[in-house]
Amino acid sequence: MIATKEMLRCCRRCGLYRTRRNVVIGRGDPNAGVVFVGEAPGEKEDEQGLPFVGRAGGLLDFVMREISFEIPYYITNILKCRPPNNRNPDSGEIERCLPWLISQLEIISPSCVVTLGGIAASVLLPSLKARRISAIKGKFYNTGTTVIYPMWHPAYVLRNKSRLKEFIMDFHLLKVNLK
Repeated sequence: MIATKEMLRCCRRCGLYRTRRNVVIGRGDPNAGVVFVGEAPGEKEDEQGLPFVGRAGGLLDFVMREISFEIPYYITNILKCRPPNNRNPDSGEIERCLPWLISQLEIISPSCVVTLGGIAASVLLPSLKARRISAIKGKFYNTGTTVIYPMWHPAYVLRNKSRLKEFIMDFHLLKVNLK
């Protein structure tokens, strides 16, 4: 199934449509070789209808500028609607929204998917679901159709500033391996 913007805007697969302001589809180059996937939109994203435009997105943009990450990319989330109070997505919401993400990835056909945070990693690498993000991040996992590269979520790094250097190093490793 190929998702269209109109289909997503009309989506009522889960109850999140009742509280959303905007459906947050994605931003960036739709022909990108790398797609960043977070878990769900936050408050700023819900207001603007774009992913990663809040503080976490600011850190992501800052790191990309710092390391001159000039590789075309696209950025999205598993959920397209914000869970109330920025709570974690529940399994039913993920299950109902995942086909939209799969459709996006089929259209873009990236060579690499970067998961931002443990929830995105556990959804796109279900065989590693039981492992903590700190144990799987910064490594490349070949799924047969694409490579998945888990990283910490930038919001985690904002709360744990001592992880910034390692977060930047993971970006360097990604950049070097994408060239």
